Amino acid sequence: MTDQYRKTILRRCNELALRARGKTSTNPNVGAIILNPTTRKIRSEGWHQSFGGPHAEINAIQGIHKKESIKGNTIAVSLEPCNHSGKTPACTRAILENKITQVVIDQVDPDPRMQSQSLELLRKQGVDVSPPLSSPEGDIVLQPFRINLLKKRPYIRLKMAISADRFIGRKNEQVKISNALSNRWVHRIRNETQAIMAGTNTLLNDNPQFTSRYGNEHQPIPILLDRNGVLPSHLRVFHNRTRPIVVTLNKESDYPGTRVYKDPHDLSATFQSLYQHNIGSILIEGGSTFFTSLFKENLWDELMIIQNSTLNLGSGILAPEFPAGESVQDIKLGSDNIRCIKNSKCR
Repeated sequence: MTDQYRKTILRRCNELALRARGKTSTNPNVGAIILNPTTRKIRSEGWHQSFGGPHAEINAIQGIHKKESIKGNTIAVSLEPCNHSGKTPACTRAILENKITQVVIDQVDPDPRMQSQSLELLRKQGVDVSPPLSSPEGDIVLQPFRINLLKKRPYIRLKMAISADRFIGRKNEQVKISNALSNRWVHRIRNETQAIMAGTNTLLNDNPQFTSRYGNEHQPIPILLDRNGVLPSHLRVFHNRTRPIVVTLNKESDYPGTRVYKDPHDLSATFQSLYQHNIGSILIEGGSTFFTSLFKENLWDELMIIQNSTLNLGSGILAPEFPAGESVQDIKLGSDNIRCIKNSKCR
């Protein structure tokens, strides 16, 4: 297999992996392809679709008719195959049982305890294992899982809309800042994130639904920070199909959904508790004070700033001071400019 073809195949594996972004909880997004090494024909594709479900390699193997053999075929995977049994059998076992003779991967397992162990096992069993590609695209796909694994918290994405003069709204008044195109873009971001979080002030002032209207069945889990239990039950977020998780100290509340009894002011402990509840990624749509606290404690991984270049509010609630970070994407949608920043300190 030439280097260029290997890059092409693994790029496709990473594309497949992203099909389930936000839907695999604390499991990694992984894509896999089975191909004939002689003809280079792709015989099957698979990706890890849900937490606790079959891994990408198994889905790819099962995509080939039972009467057909995959003996001597190549499997390409965006992440090193697992070598442990839990909710699902070990993928290395499936590779060996089906007599696959070549394994091509992009990223090694980020867990220091497991890193490269599967590759060594497969090599000892006579499987041709290529060196990991370690592509930048694959690193981006794996980053949420790496944060989950090493920091024991969800991957945290922040979104804020600001006016041209850097205001995020006015007190006791709803102000539309981003345009319809940006709103559509935000719904896509919600769709590829497991949960969506906001504090008490945002919930009381805006009464958001926190749904994704992007076009498929996935809905983010609302996570509500309500330290003293003051949120009224008529809020729209309590009447969604997806039940919320409420982080509170008030044990007398009778919210629908799940309660996590932590002090929301202790952000680090809150995120660790949510990780223990299998929350792998969170989109936070909060206010200036909340974001400032997150920046101060370095509890963020992505920051998306939507700035309406034609709207000047003149007064109101100022946006926080945004951290420098690493600018990774700039998008223009009509009057809105979207800047996407990664936290280089959390790599």
